[in-house]
Amino acid sequence: MNDIGFVSGISGPCVFYDKHRDLRVVVHGDDFTVLGGVEDLDWFRKRISQRFEVKFRGRLGPDKN
Repeated sequence: MNDIGFVSGISGPCVFYDKHRDLRVVVHGDDFTVLGGVEDLDWFRKRISQRFEVKFRGRLGPDKN
C-alpha cells in the first residue's frame, strides 16, 4: 500500500489513506474495503490488480460498475 502512495493510519496498521486521491482503505486479512470517488476507486482497482490476483465482489453507490 505504501508503494502506491498510501500512508498507514494512526488508529491501526490496517487502515490506509491516500490524501492526493482522498481514498481510504481498511484491510482485514485478505479483504479490502475502499472508500472514495468513482475515478479514484477505478484507479485503485487497476493498481491493485497489477500487483495481485484479486476478485471484486461489488461496489455500492449510485455509480455501480
